[in-house]
Amino acid sequence: MQGVRVNKVDLAHIFGIDPYAVDTWLCKGLPYLRKPRPKNGEPADEREWLFDTAEVIEWRLSIDGVEYGW
Repeated sequence: MQGVRVNKVDLAHIFGIDPYAVDTWLCKGLPYLRKPRPKNGEPADEREWLFDTAEVIEWRLSIDGVEYGW
């Protein structure tokens, strides 16, 4: 199932967390569709992280089980 494609700020809002917490999730293996590109003439939307909400939910459920011993 495909979710909604969102940027980092929107993802943080959906999960009720600070955008800096998304950085922590990225270090733990958070799946993403696109990394930001340098500002070398790239379109503005290519300079943001892009996430699929369904993939993130699936990842969070799997990592919560590991973190809490489920």
